[in-house]
Amino acid sequence: MGMRFGGHETFPVREGWLSKGLGVLDDDPAAFDDPFVSDRLGVGRNMGKAISHWLRVTGLIRKPGRGEFPEFTSTAQIIYQQDPYMLHIGTWWALHINLIAQEKEAIAWPWFFNRFARERFEKSHCIEQLRQYMTMLGQKQPASKTLTRDVTCLLLSYARPVPPESDDPEDGQDCPFRQLGLLTYFRESDTYQLNRGTKDVPPTLLGYALALTCDDGGQNDWLEVSFSNALTRPAAPGRAFALTAEALADTINHARETLGEEVIQTRLMGSDRVIQVVRREPWEWLDTYYRG
Repeated sequence: MGMRFGGHETFPVREGWLSKGLGVLDDDPAAFDDPFVSDRLGVGRNMGKAISHWLRVTGLIRKPGRGEFPEFTSTAQIIYQQDPYMLHIGTWWALHINLIAQEKEAIAWPWFFNRFARERFEKSHCIEQLRQYMTMLGQKQPASKTLTRDVTCLLLSYARPVPPESDDPEDGQDCPFRQLGLLTYFRESDTYQLNRGTKDVPPTLLGYALALTCDDGGQNDWLEVSFSNALTRPAAPGRAFALTAEALADTINHARETLGEEVIQTRLMGSDRVIQVVRREPWEWLDTYYRG
């Protein structure tokens, strides 16, 4: 399967969309096969398509096979039970991690957080770098306007403008991913900055990211991850939370102090540090977050 662009219909996720989508699917698993599902969601037709797209790429629903109806993932089940209106910041960290851990749809998102190297940049540079990345992979080049729409949607999803913008319902300002504090848009210079300092990430979401991206398939009680893998592996904490090495070390230390050494430890192995976390499924980390 080739990489897919678009799908979002130029709309960043909006507050309440994914909750509505899960609610409709819980009532009727065939809902998104209905051409009038947008009426049930209370949105326009293109927005209905966008909600279906965002449910899929954030890892909330999956289709078991051709012709089968979408079903909730384990992550969606926990969120729907514990945070049905998606009010907790940890919910959005989990969805962000899921989004950049997949590499088949919404390609601009995993590419940007896992591979784009610039901290301060203009949108045009970001678009050109994505185009070069697709060339390097030998992938068929999408139309220029397709790349532009994807990068524009991504930046609208995450970037907090400075100074703050006026109320405009079309500018993506109510996208919950903005609260993660990963990107800033400087209006006067028309430039963006990836914020690579320490974030206020719930400690259990560090475990979620490690379990999702660094699981070695072992059977023992501890998952062991080298510090370098935690920093640089796609969608691992260093990439997902946009952390420098120092900020990642601070995040790990905070998690160890908060959760205790019976949950997370660090030790030296040669020249690299090793992070040890209790082996859990990602959804179990998320459940622990809600119950905590």
